[in-house]
Amino acid sequence: MVNNKDAIVEKDRLFSKIQFADKIQMMLDYIIRKIIHIRLQGRPIDYKAMFNRISATRQPQRDFQVINLENDYFAVKFVLDYDYINVLTEGL
Repeated sequence: MVNNKDAIVEKDRLFSKIQFADKIQMMLDYIIRKIIHIRLQGRPIDYKAMFNRISATRQPQRDFQVINLENDYFAVKFVLDYDYINVLTEGL
């Protein structure tokens, strides 16, 4: 559970800065540690095509999530380190 003591918000004229307590920062780091941001060269593809491409070429052992970030970018989050490393090092 996050409370007001877990984050400090500093407001500047244009931007805000959020500083998290160490325990919150560790949780955020853990959550995002197996996410790859992907942009394929060539013609744009949709969410389903990206999902199918990863499934067919890398055959992940566990579930993964694909998020369409717009402008032909995707965030792909893996459950297993093996699947993450496989896509990261071998590509699509």
